[in-house]
Amino acid sequence: MPDTTPDPILPIPSDLHQTTNEAADSLHDVHRQIGQLQRRYRELLAEPDALRTDSLGRPIAPAEAVNCALMWLESTDRALSAAEDGIRHASAYTTRLSLTEQACDERDQRIADREIAANRRRDIRRVR
Repeated sequence: MPDTTPDPILPIPSDLHQTTNEAADSLHDVHRQIGQLQRRYRELLAEPDALRTDSLGRPIAPAEAVNCALMWLESTDRALSAAEDGIRHASAYTTRLSLTEQACDERDQRIADREIAANRRRDIRRVR
């Protein structure tokens, strides 16, 4: 039986680069939000008498709960810093990519072939 799997349609590198930049922007926004959360929890820590904890789980003092939250937010902050660095380094390379002229022509042909095949399937369904 012949292989009928269509050849892949390559993504356009500049589109991928744009998506990489959008992901970097999203990471930056989340990183900024984590920083804001850290500042706000530190404000709570400065007023421990204004806080209480629930009675679910093991007993914990409000200051301890805030410190634990801060510890995990700081861990998240470090991970996001590393992710931002990583995507910035990746972007330095993604911006350098483009398809060859031959690859562009093949991509265009594959898109056209798939459109023709889709139209044929539509026509067959209409006849039935």
